[in-house]
Amino acid sequence: MEEEFNRKTNTKSVGLFEGTVAKGEQRRRRKRRMGLDSFMDDQRLSLDQKMRSIFSDVQECRSCSLAKLPVNKEGDRLLGHGDPNHHVIFIAQNPSFRRVKFEEPKIFGTWQNRNDRLFIEFLGKVGIKRKDVFVTNLVKCSTLENFPPDREEILACKKFIMREIGAIKPRLMVTIGGLAHKAFKGKTGAWSKWSGADVFGIWHPSYLLRAGLEEVQEEYLKQTYLRQFKEISKHEVFNDLKVDPFEVKEYP
Repeated sequence: MEEEFNRKTNTKSVGLFEGTVAKGEQRRRRKRRMGLDSFMDDQRLSLDQKMRSIFSDVQECRSCSLAKLPVNKEGDRLLGHGDPNHHVIFIAQNPSFRRVKFEEPKIFGTWQNRNDRLFIEFLGKVGIKRKDVFVTNLVKCSTLENFPPDREEILACKKFIMREIGAIKPRLMVTIGGLAHKAFKGKTGAWSKWSGADVFGIWHPSYLLRAGLEEVQEEYLKQTYLRQFKEISKHEVFNDLKVDPFEVKEYP
């Protein structure tokens, strides 16, 4: 699992200063960077306790420069949110720099912007309630003006996404957008495998919200996006979760 992530994101889990300290210390430092100490601690906890532990560690993280941005102050970093019990996880890039808080953050910090509303709308169109799926990001902090996270920022947050995956044990992973595709072998509109889980790639909602699209083109993109969600909804993890789309009241 670690090797697959490293190869796809062009990151390495070995230390930057290997050979300069004793081997025992190298191993301890490597474990701390990879979050293995926390990962092993997680194995003794219930799922709810695991997610709370990850949430707490995300808020206290100072591993990269993103922690210094005002929007990423402690308490406002965005851990994944939704129901982690259904063995399905949606993985996007990182929270929007222009996110809007619409509710006091709870254990899974809850934010919403135009991308979120469109995502919730299309889930509803295929009979999936937003609260029934767990959605997270590769990087838990926003980047300045929504620039893609760089290698060091991805590496700094790697331990958290791996702990979330380890806790949820997903049978289905849905990658949202290019960076998540690369990390977990996702392919837009196609199925693949990653560490035993089924992987399906979809567009990021922002792709449909770009300004200047002609009406015909916009309608075509929406129909294509809907087909991606319909394909996801066929997976067995949703057998007992899907409802009639008319019953979903979470989208406009």
